[in-house]
Amino acid sequence: MTDDINILDEYFGYYGDRIVFTDCTRTNDLQGVHYKPLSDKVNLGLEVMTDVYIASNAKIFLGNEFSNVSRIVRYLKNWPDKNLRLLGGEGHVNLLIHDW
Repeated sequence: MTDDINILDEYFGYYGDRIVFTDCTRTNDLQGVHYKPLSDKVNLGLEVMTDVYIASNAKIFLGNEFSNVSRIVRYLKNWPDKNLRLLGGEGHVNLLIHDW
């Protein structure tokens, strides 16, 4: 799950048609889709919920420690330690609720 078209393209280069992804809003720059002025906030919320619930049904989850979405996936399932890994450091990030 990613909202970055560049990352999706990179993974296509590695894995080809084995990549499974949803049709969602993506960005090709450093500004998150939730900060873009033309983004449909309700639709973005539905896209995130879809990703989170799909990911929480996985057997193994590898996520970004600094992503609130990955951090929510961590709490929606009682993951065995060997089946969940969040990469990016040992930092403590506060979960944010965006008010639009």
